[in-house]
Amino acid sequence: MSLSVVFKNGQWKLLNENTVELILASQLEKEMFDDERVNTMQHLRPALQNFMFDIQITVNSTIQKTRVFTAEEKFQAMAEKNPVLNDMRTMFGLDLEY
Repeated sequence: MSLSVVFKNGQWKLLNENTVELILASQLEKEMFDDERVNTMQHLRPALQNFMFDIQITVNSTIQKTRVFTAEEKFQAMAEKNPVLNDMRTMFGLDLEY
């Protein structure tokens, strides 16, 4: 798992003009971020033009990630993000391969 996946899967919350909260699902994700915190902040602060910027990490183990394994589960996950996929599947007469 890369840090970009941690950022993508985390829940972001703006606390104030200098601080955002990143809510992660596990202690492992927090440790991954902590390992790269210095490099990440060195990149984000100049990019945001805010040298007071900080990310506060919170671990919420009640967050459950749903993992998709089968072709049908993968398609349903994609269709939730983009409902047009169901229309296209019907329009072109496509079916999932198992």
